[in-house]
Amino acid sequence: MRIKFAEKVAIELVKNQKIKLEDQELYQYGIEQGILILLNVLTALAIGLIFHCLFYIVIFSVVFVPLRTNSGGFHAKTSLRCYILSVITLVLFCISIKVLRFPNIIWIIIGIVCSIIILVLSPVETENKPLDKLEIKVYQKRACLIWIVEALSYTLSFILDLKFIWLSITFSWLALSVMLLAGMIVNRTRSKSIHIKT
Repeated sequence: MRIKFAEKVAIELVKNQKIKLEDQELYQYGIEQGILILLNVLTALAIGLIFHCLFYIVIFSVVFVPLRTNSGGFHAKTSLRCYILSVITLVLFCISIKVLRFPNIIWIIIGIVCSIIILVLSPVETENKPLDKLEIKVYQKRACLIWIVEALSYTLSFILDLKFIWLSITFSWLALSVMLLAGMIVNRTRSKSIHIKT
């Protein structure tokens, strides 16, 4: 996604000789990413306030983002689609925690199934970010370590009866599991289409 403000800032930096002309694209990209991150954070907070589930949103994001970064999975082709997908995910999350009334045992089973998917499939590469064998090992190890920390938090919050914490963790694992499975399906479909063409 091209953001005109980022382009203008980068051009001004070049004009004022703060950066070199050859670095303009890099700085513009960095500014764009910063704006998108800020937009995502503000949107998440707004959704949390609108649906009265701000603490859930914060915990969901804190758990989801680092694990998602190292686990990979499905990625939208454009920043706008990614943003829309994020908004839909958070809205569905907020609605689900208010509507769904499963017994705790069902949530535990969902958490266990999602944990298995995450630990078995991570990392799932994308077309834009293929991974070599070393990268796969590194991301796999990081994802595993992050999951262990999250699983300990999940267990502790369950023992202390802090449902808003362990339920948010469960939903973040569920969302990531869907992304990983979707990523695998996309990869297999793309691989089959490449074989057919060749």
